[in-house]
Amino acid sequence: MGNTNILGNTIRQARMEKGITQEGLAEMVDITTIHLKHIEGGQGNPSINVLFKLAKALDFSVDSIIAEKDISENDGLSEALKSNILYLLQKCTPAELRLIADIIKDIQKNRE
Repeated sequence: MGNTNILGNTIRQARMEKGITQEGLAEMVDITTIHLKHIEGGQGNPSINVLFKLAKALDFSVDSIIAEKDISENDGLSEALKSNILYLLQKCTPAELRLIADIIKDIQKNRE
């Protein structure tokens, strides 16, 4: 898969992993099958509303797509990475957060 159609490829892969047809997914998010084919093929982009409906229907994170694109293109790496880390941190327990904080402190000490 090339980096030129990360969104479409992500949607297609998630849809196929869930065993949902293009017709079924299009109906779930209230768009036409043709529109979904264009999105998956990289010839069109969904509106923000449709993007969030697709993410919800397929259980993927919109943030992860944005971060993956920025990281893979080395464009906006820092901001995309921070966004992705913040998203992941929200799912951590307090004990996990303390451990992560200790690891970051150790990394910073070793860098100095």
